[in-house]
Amino acid sequence: MCNALTYRDLGKTAKDVFNEGYGFRVVKRDLRTKSCSRVELSTSSHAYTDTGKASGNLETKYKVCNYRLTFTQKWNTDNTPATKISLENKLAEELKQTLDTIFVPNTGKKSGKLKASYKRDCHKVGLGFELESFFFKIIYSLEIGRDTGRGRSRLPSGSLMQDSIPGPQDHHLNRRQTLNH
Repeated sequence: MCNALTYRDLGKTAKDVFNEGYGFRVVKRDLRTKSCSRVELSTSSHAYTDTGKASGNLETKYKVCNYRLTFTQKWNTDNTPATKISLENKLAEELKQTLDTIFVPNTGKKSGKLKASYKRDCHKVGLGFELESFFFKIIYSLEIGRDTGRGRSRLPSGSLMQDSIPGPQDHHLNRRQTLNH
């Protein structure tokens, strides 16, 4: 089975060595709990002993399984509330739609993101729209993986992308075909 890694996961294990449990002059606290009614609550805080500064955040997640919806609300000590609404596998299998909103009451800054991603075994397609203040961005991505066990792409035959990703066995097959003709 071919699993396409996302770009942000490539250096995750190296970052975790320094981010997970190795806080120098930092006191960290993480608490998580789940209830019977599918509500998850998590809090985390950081206190820096050298500067005396502290920060924290609170996250509440509610899942509506019948509609495959997830509501997430976050709040941090900078007084920045954020809301995220996710819909997974409702319109199509492996399709995820997300709406993120952030509001900063002190400055009046508002931002929103509308994202959709579709993934299968060896590819992932993403499309997103961001609106922040008066700026609008369109973000798109396409990630393609391979099944390295057989050296052949798992894309459908006749696809333009299949011929543009040569593998070691593909090279030998093409050489044999040209010699036999």
